[in-house]
Amino acid sequence: MSVDLVIPAYNEAAVLPALFANLAAQVDAAGRPLPRGAWRLVVVDNASTDDTREWVAELAKDPRHPETLLVVEHEKGVVPARIHGSDYVLRPAERLRFPFVVHADADNLFPRTFIDDVRRQLAAGSIDVVSRVGYQPAAFWRRVPSVARRQYREIGTLHFDDETMRELGFENTRALFTRRIFEDFRFVPHQCGLAITKEVLARAGGYQREIRPDGTELLGEARNLLYRLARSGARLGFVASPGIVLNARRLLSEPEKLWAGRSYSDVMNDPRRAGDDAYAALDRLAPRLEFGVMRRNLIQRFIVDPCLARPSLLDRNRRYFGTAFEPIREAVERLHAGSRTAMYLDVRPLSDELVDRYQGAILDGLRQLRGS
Repeated sequence: MSVDLVIPAYNEAAVLPALFANLAAQVDAAGRPLPRGAWRLVVVDNASTDDTREWVAELAKDPRHPETLLVVEHEKGVVPARIHGSDYVLRPAERLRFPFVVHADADNLFPRTFIDDVRRQLAAGSIDVVSRVGYQPAAFWRRVPSVARRQYREIGTLHFDDETMRELGFENTRALFTRRIFEDFRFVPHQCGLAITKEVLARAGGYQREIRPDGTELLGEARNLLYRLARSGARLGFVASPGIVLNARRLLSEPEKLWAGRSYSDVMNDPRRAGDDAYAALDRLAPRLEFGVMRRNLIQRFIVDPCLARPSLLDRNRRYFGTAFEPIREAVERLHAGSRTAMYLDVRPLSDELVDRYQGAILDGLRQLRGS
């Protein structure tokens, strides 16, 4: 039961050697190296202007590295790249040889048993989609302690792995957003490691562009896809530990934009690797970082949107909504009784309306859940 790992790459020549070395070290649960052919790396070059293609071709020659396929998407943009990679691996011959697919990013580093975990979890047949959670490692947070403390106070423990929490003394009982949200809603739209059976991905239509009436594109390809997977009846799950190790370059190169929710655009940009002074500069910014947008986004992605996809989650999690439960339930019922709900684009206006109107009540619900 083989796995395709699909990774878009725009100007990623600098990180590809580390990625290939990390993937070459993949082992099974007993610590044995995975045999060549047990899985395949599919790199989607997205109009790179550096040596990305050459690096992929050179690294793929090394027999110690995984079987590698390079495909090219000339339209620059993360969504076209995701669509191209998804469409390629969903071809009938590719589905027959590799029945599972993981969509990830080029600057990730994966746990040593990541591929084998995916293969075993999906082959068991009790789940169709597995989101692997990604974190900045403890080594990153150790270098920006002021930012870490503010993140903990303002957001909670959702963005910290177990090692970071132990080192910095962070406790779930005092935190606002914790992994309990993942357990309760089972809806984790993380692109750093989204594993899906190809049968279910094809049934949901693969990655698609979602265009608003004004012609602008609704970004957030993992969120959009996971909504459609949930609506199609896919069985969703997640793995929080061990997590995927995320690259800190974006946090270091444009921190104020990222914390304020303005970092991502409709093209694949390439923030450069930051030097040691960037850590000190980021830590000095801690008092000025904006957390309100992040709180709103977390409420929308992990609490409200899952209920729009699967209204049955509302009753099961009514303690999250406090005084807003009844009006939110009524609004969701009206939506599903008389509106198109196949795409996330169809429900996003209501999602925005509910979050803007009731995020205060939901935050109160989260505060009451602390320590329970």
